[in-house]
Amino acid sequence: MLRAPSVLVHRADGQAQVQTAVRSSSQALVPVVESDESLCFLGYVPRHELQEFVIQDQNVDKCVGEVCQIQRPTVLLGPHSSVQQVYRILSVSREQTIFVTEGEKLRGAITWPELKQMLEDLARDI
Repeated sequence: MLRAPSVLVHRADGQAQVQTAVRSSSQALVPVVESDESLCFLGYVPRHELQEFVIQDQNVDKCVGEVCQIQRPTVLLGPHSSVQQVYRILSVSREQTIFVTEGEKLRGAITWPELKQMLEDLARDI
């Protein structure tokens, strides 16, 4: 059910790392972590903001944490959330992506299309 985000960035990443992340994924919301070792989830940055960070010449010596506004999600899920809980939360929150954490560590993300696929797979199995 749970997938790890295909791309994430670190708060200390510069333009080169962010450019690689933006080119290798189409995620609308890109999660930001402290480091690969800790995976401490700090929030997310919309993809368009990361694209702007990459093209701005004055950002050459700056990092994500200095230029981009890292947004905290209004809702987080735990790794043991049921499909019903995910559906309810996505429906009520109107979010397109819900991040999954365990403690402070990022464990994954679920989007509406992925939830739809999960529900279709469950219906087929019944």
